[in-house]
Amino acid sequence: MCPDCKTCVHCGSVGLANLKKNHHGKKICVKAREKCEKEEQVSKWPNLLSFFNQPKVTPVPLTILRSTHVQGIYSVPRPIPAGPTTFLQNLYHLIESLPNTVPEAFDYDKLAIFEGNPMHFDDLTLDVDSLWETVLNAQLKSVLGWGKEEDLGLIIWRGRKGLDSLANFVKYLIVKQGVKESLFEGKLLHLMTTLQKL
Repeated sequence: MCPDCKTCVHCGSVGLANLKKNHHGKKICVKAREKCEKEEQVSKWPNLLSFFNQPKVTPVPLTILRSTHVQGIYSVPRPIPAGPTTFLQNLYHLIESLPNTVPEAFDYDKLAIFEGNPMHFDDLTLDVDSLWETVLNAQLKSVLGWGKEEDLGLIIWRGRKGLDSLANFVKYLIVKQGVKESLFEGKLLHLMTTLQKL
């Protein structure tokens, strides 16, 4: 047997001298050696069967408490929100007390912008004060106007595209995101006063 390529070679009566002269280092020997080396390497690779035959690891129970919420890298810590507030209760009460003469809102009415998910108005890269200044205040001004001179009778409509959507928007930002209710009270004071007169 050739010590390099591990193949059986007939040496005849001359023996090892014939092996060295006619086989060792020749093209056939080199090819056979390369094939043998490849097969050895492949045999060392793990196969699917050996993967499934690995000993099973005994699970170890966790000894630490899991975190209930992980903030994103760019998230700004928000304060722990409070429960339902008197301001919110008043707002919902006024909406529920609307007279039947107030019509249902449609897609093109101003308050319909708040109908979707209120999270779309949130920006977790901002703290609560910056969120109010850069996003929420401007959005409310564009819908409700700038002050008492606005005729809010033109935007008071009932239903999920009307005042219900505004109330849910405000509730999400106060209860879930910790926006100060006093900011909304100032912004919605004219609206709530108008609702009380209906």
